[in-house]
Amino acid sequence: MRLDHVKFTLRVWLARLGLYDRFEHWRMCRHIRPGRPHEADFACFRHLADRAGLFLDVGANFGQSALSFRLFNRSSPIVAFEPNAALAWHLDRIKARLGDGFDYRLEGLGAEPAERTLYFPVVAGVPLSQDATFFPETIHGDGYRDRVYELTGRRHYTIVERVLKIVRLDDLGLRPTIVKLDVQGGELAALQGMPRTIDRDRPVFLIENNPAANAFLTARDYRQLVYRPDRDALVPADGGPVLNYFLVPAERLAEWPTHETKRPAA
Repeated sequence: MRLDHVKFTLRVWLARLGLYDRFEHWRMCRHIRPGRPHEADFACFRHLADRAGLFLDVGANFGQSALSFRLFNRSSPIVAFEPNAALAWHLDRIKARLGDGFDYRLEGLGAEPAERTLYFPVVAGVPLSQDATFFPETIHGDGYRDRVYELTGRRHYTIVERVLKIVRLDDLGLRPTIVKLDVQGGELAALQGMPRTIDRDRPVFLIENNPAANAFLTARDYRQLVYRPDRDALVPADGGPVLNYFLVPAERLAEWPTHETKRPAA
């Protein structure tokens, strides 16, 4: 049996004992510690460490992005958006850990105010909340079943539905400097609900790979870049696999080390 599948079996037993949430929170906090964000791209935020603009974590999940951001920026307030109320337990603990500089809203961002149905798989009592989506066809396909098998060693799962509240960022009066956007395919809709915010505040975006969302911002004079840890700089994408893109307003490029201002060490 593969190690990943053994680990998942442990998670199944923890869920049966009512300890799953506590274990997942402990595991996340143990993994995210100084010098080790959950994704390497967050290390780029060290270059804005002396700034106190608002950081929006859109698609907060367990709160891992807020913890990773806080490793490199100790002063910026953080507001997280997570429409899945089942994750409030985790976000309450992130708030206790980070204090008054962190708050969260049990809402999602979209193009229009609405109620939408969120779908996510549950395998042997373990929710795969990181794979929640508004697009049910995503989790009915053979490719998704193969992914579940790779993660869990099991091909059978149930699909849980939750009705969620969706709001427009433009209606909330928030003034973000940085926006992390990872909402399982809903990135473009979230952007379509914040055109006034984008034009007024010109925030930097960190977006999970989504060509339509990237095109929406590049049409508004944003530059599409990727973070290279070996250079500690933002560089143009070279065509290789990319998890996240930085979308930076052209007028804010000077705030960041880029391919034009920083070269790899000789």
